[in-house]
Amino acid sequence: PDEPETEQKQQDGNLLMRLPPELRDKVYFYLFSSTRFMYGQRFVLDQKYTPLQFYTRVAYLGSEILRPPRHGLALLRSCRQVHLEIGSAWLEHVIFCFESPIAMLRRLDRVPLETRSLIRHVRIASDALQVPLSSPAEKKVIDGCFKLLLQMNLYTLTVFGPAIPCWSHEDLDLFIKYGRGWKELRYITYTSAFVDIISSNRGKTITLPSEPQPAAWQRDLENRDGPNSGASVTIYKSADSKNPLSVMCSTMRAELSYPPTPTTGVDHLNTDGISQSLDLKDDKRGILIVVKRGKNADWQ
Repeated sequence: PDEPETEQKQQDGNLLMRLPPELRDKVYFYLFSSTRFMYGQRFVLDQKYTPLQFYTRVAYLGSEILRPPRHGLALLRSCRQVHLEIGSAWLEHVIFCFESPIAMLRRLDRVPLETRSLIRHVRIASDALQVPLSSPAEKKVIDGCFKLLLQMNLYTLTVFGPAIPCWSHEDLDLFIKYGRGWKELRYITYTSAFVDIISSNRGKTITLPSEPQPAAWQRDLENRDGPNSGASVTIYKSADSKNPLSVMCSTMRAELSYPPTPTTGVDHLNTDGISQSLDLKDDKRGILIVVKRGKNADWQ
């Protein structure tokens, strides 16, 4: 049979193609927005250990290699019309998840720049970003990651921070003061102690911050984007002490503020009007810091 005639018969029997184009676009959006392409090696941790002990081999039970779903792009192959309608738009909706910076480098460095610039959402586990930069190889990985980000136009960059709180604090300083390639940063940590401490020497010297957060980060961001640009830094804390990742759900978190005191600069934690004593011990309630670049900011 003639190819155009066969293709038309396939489309006539396709329920998706019977929908109006506007509804088909919504189907494409919801499908690809819920699709995750995962890469790298994920370590299985023994939950009886504290987060700080996750950096010792005794806490690891094993590991698994993550691979993208086999049929993640099956819709593109369903028929020629669907393929033409979607084109490369799926790159703007799917989330690319990497278990380490080196996994991101290995995967995205091989992707042509033209294609890479279409990606809009990336998640990365940042533990490897926090290791002491004691070797040229480690520095090369970090430099490569930031160069990749400079070449991207992300709407959201989600970073899962390490278990050592002071390292997260340093990373956020770098992202807020110098980060580019993203419009919105979502930084997540597995311990609430992160916001209460800061390190001046990669974990060796721990002191209370000299200024309350997020006010200091807000000032740094406004210095980049302008005071009236709408740039913002907001800190949220999970309401569930047993599930730190629940902080990603808007109904399971509360916004935090840190009012200064004459002695320490930071002494209490306000959560919906409730004052709590500062505690540097491990708190398994997760923290989410949302950094939004200002209007007309040069974030690309």
